[in-house]
Amino acid sequence: MREENPELHRQRVSASLIGNKRRWLGDKASYYAKHMWILKHWERADHCDFCHKEGAGRYEWAHKYHGESRNRDDYLQLCPSCHRKFDAPIYCPHGHLYTPENTLLNCRGHRLCRTCQEERRNAANN
Repeated sequence: MREENPELHRQRVSASLIGNKRRWLGDKASYYAKHMWILKHWERADHCDFCHKEGAGRYEWAHKYHGESRNRDDYLQLCPSCHRKFDAPIYCPHGHLYTPENTLLNCRGHRLCRTCQEERRNAANN
C-alpha cells in the first residue's frame, strides 16, 4: 500500500532496490515484461512499414531480428497481417525451404512442404 507521505514512499522504494533485492531483471525479463516495457515507453505504432497502410484499427511493434531488445531501431511498425507474415517460418520442420515451388496449401490455408509430402509418399510405397 502506498504511503501517504510521498517522500517516505520514495525512501521505502529506494531501500527495497538496494543490494540483492533489485527487481530489475534486464535480459532475463520475461517475454511479457519486455512487451509491457515497449508499450509503456514508446508511443503506439501508427502505420505499417511493409504495406504502408494507415488508418487501420491496430498496429504492432515487431523485432527485425526476431529477438527482444530495447533499441527502437531494431523494431518495425506493422499491421497484424504483415506481422504474421513477417513472423512466419521460412523452413518446414524438417529443414526444407518454403519456396513457391516447394509449398502446398491445404484446405485450411496451412503451408505444407512438397518435398516432405513426396518423401512420405515414397516411404509409404516402399
